[in-house]
Amino acid sequence: MKVSIIVPNYNHARFLEQRLSSIFNQTFQDFEVILLDDASTDGSVEILKRHESNLSVSHLILNSMNSGSPFKQWIKGISLAKGKYIWIAESDDWASSEFLEHTLEPLECDEDLALSYCQSCEVDEHGKILVDKISNYIFFTDNRRWLKDFQNNGINEISNYLLKLNTIPNASAVVFRRDKFLMVSDRCTEMKYCGDWQVWIELLQHGNIGFCSRPLNYFRSHDASTRGLNNHEKTKQRLREEKRIAEYIEQTLPRIAGISKRFRSLNNQYLTCFKATYLIPH
Repeated sequence: MKVSIIVPNYNHARFLEQRLSSIFNQTFQDFEVILLDDASTDGSVEILKRHESNLSVSHLILNSMNSGSPFKQWIKGISLAKGKYIWIAESDDWASSEFLEHTLEPLECDEDLALSYCQSCEVDEHGKILVDKISNYIFFTDNRRWLKDFQNNGINEISNYLLKLNTIPNASAVVFRRDKFLMVSDRCTEMKYCGDWQVWIELLQHGNIGFCSRPLNYFRSHDASTRGLNNHEKTKQRLREEKRIAEYIEQTLPRIAGISKRFRSLNNQYLTCFKATYLIPH
């Protein structure tokens, strides 16, 4: 088994058929599919059960109570996985049929890569393209690097990019090595919004990164998505999680010259911008 595809779902019934179709119709077919539902109330379970008989589906796990964090579902799925590689295919997104073919290629060619990801298109709840390529890189003087394929040393990627913000804007665009993930802590399970950022930083301490500039992932933005921080409490929670990541980097990566000082400065500037509005405690 080459790839374990984990589909963590919560109340995404309206998007599930498109998501699952985009998985089952991949040009690369050596995979298992692990379906997870986190106590949905919108008819998702009935849709998932209809696909349980697909020969690629190895597990259907239905929670009776919501776990409180999508990253707990990641851990559950990975604990069941048999594949060499993991794809967290979030249930409200979808992928090009060539997604696995192109994201796996650099991993297969270079054992030192811990993860590979591709460019994404942001779409609305109806599938209309909002941004043809995610522009998460405007803060970087070399932001044109994302216009072409690249590979980079993991520590270098952390210190020059992930140190500043999560430059991997959607987990659905990523394939990573299962054995490398087993070296990662469970800190992500204590988060609701920034657990993926925590995972990438930890993974890249154990290997390098590859990027495919083809937009093969469709990242859906809608009112219920974790990206849509549409109230004060969600924004406060995200800022607290970002502060925890800053503290983790300070404590864990002192060997990178100046990294703690640089991140502390960036983090303090960021929190100061919101403190007056959201009353974030120090």
